[in-house]
Amino acid sequence: MSIPTLTSRNNPLAQTIRLVAAQARRAPQDLVLAEGLRVLEEATHAGCTFEAAIGHETFGGDSRERSLLERWSAARVPVRRASPSLLKSLSEFVSPQGALALVRVTHVNLSDVK
Repeated sequence: MSIPTLTSRNNPLAQTIRLVAAQARRAPQDLVLAEGLRVLEEATHAGCTFEAAIGHETFGGDSRERSLLERWSAARVPVRRASPSLLKSLSEFVSPQGALALVRVTHVNLSDVK
């Protein structure tokens, strides 16, 4: 599977990630930023809807990452790779977790919870 590389900090996807991470008023209100392999695995297994995912330059090199890529490919999730410096600029963590994604949040009313 060929994964395109995100190279510009000004890319629309990178800009959206920054808006969501900053919880800016202009950010899409139904998106959250999920970071780290374990969090992404849990969100994938829970059936969350992914808007896009970004991994480190060699993302897909181990079995857990390959499994995520297979599931995301089947769900037609746009996946990109990014350099360490670009990934760090998008991450909310001091040490980036190696992968992050925009995940769509389903809003539930209290009356819907049983």
